[in-house]
Amino acid sequence: MCGVGVGYDVPMLPRSRLAPIALVGLGALLLSVGFVLPMFFPADNRLPADLHGWTYRLTDPHAQVGDEQQGVYRQVHVDFTPSDDDEVLARVGSATMRMGDGPELERLLDAEVVSFRMDRLSGEAVGSATWATDLASPPRQQGMGGLWLKFPADTQPRSYGVFDPVTHQAILARFVGEDNVNGRRVYSFVQTVPNTVVVAPPEKEPSSGLGPRPEVLLDPAGDAVQGVIASGAPVERYQATRELEVDAATGVIVDMRVRANNWLEMPDGSRQPLLAFQGGFSDEDREAMWDVVRRFPSTTVIDDSSIVLLVLGSLSLVVGAATTVVGLRRPRWGRRG
Repeated sequence: MCGVGVGYDVPMLPRSRLAPIALVGLGALLLSVGFVLPMFFPADNRLPADLHGWTYRLTDPHAQVGDEQQGVYRQVHVDFTPSDDDEVLARVGSATMRMGDGPELERLLDAEVVSFRMDRLSGEAVGSATWATDLASPPRQQGMGGLWLKFPADTQPRSYGVFDPVTHQAILARFVGEDNVNGRRVYSFVQTVPNTVVVAPPEKEPSSGLGPRPEVLLDPAGDAVQGVIASGAPVERYQATRELEVDAATGVIVDMRVRANNWLEMPDGSRQPLLAFQGGFSDEDREAMWDVVRRFPSTTVIDDSSIVLLVLGSLSLVVGAATTVVGLRRPRWGRRG
């Protein structure tokens, strides 16, 4: 009896296909790590301890000072002194100056220095602030509330109370939109300060506590405050709008535009202009504030690492999958007979 050999085909997986499959697995692994990395290492976007401050300038080359039109700038210089892991001591010096070549004292319109403790994470003031507006007068303490120098880390698309340096009150800044700048999410806010009566401060002010100072009265309807104008003296009024661009992750204000108007309202209803200002950051100031954003550790470690892993994972997954599909369309067979 003779045997008859039976031939049959056996599929064999060549070694050349192992590399594409490994690429697919590696891509899936890198994508997974890239997605979960920020979860296991949450961003610590507190104000860095080695960040000592910043300076910015709002410039209006066509401001109105009294009855004259001339250039005006407002410069704000911020110094931070670390207090502990949660707070810093902030010292803010601001000055409004006429543009020109004359002596600084002759060009100075107003100046003040404010010192207060600030929460490194939320950006909110802690306790009362010390104000110095006149070299001949001692500093005074008064409560302050809301945000001023920065928004909270992980800013949300909602309204926030933002400190207004004229009324010394926290006035809502409404969320109005978002954008992508330099690959980062930026939120836009608009703060509208209503028609406000500004009254000269009393000789003695509260030494502690949060909230608005008592000598500034908000008058949203624009009507005269009877108790203030009963004497028949001119009344100083103020109105402003601020447009703020905020880096969402760190809360740093990366751009600002301000429209402000101060005037005297006379007893007969006429107006005497004091200062009409409309200015914003220069390109150099915007770039300087972006440099501040880059000082936050999470922006250079966790975020960048996550992005690199996601990009590499996506490339590995696509290349591996494409190579595997092409290989399947060209099968190799081994035959035994």
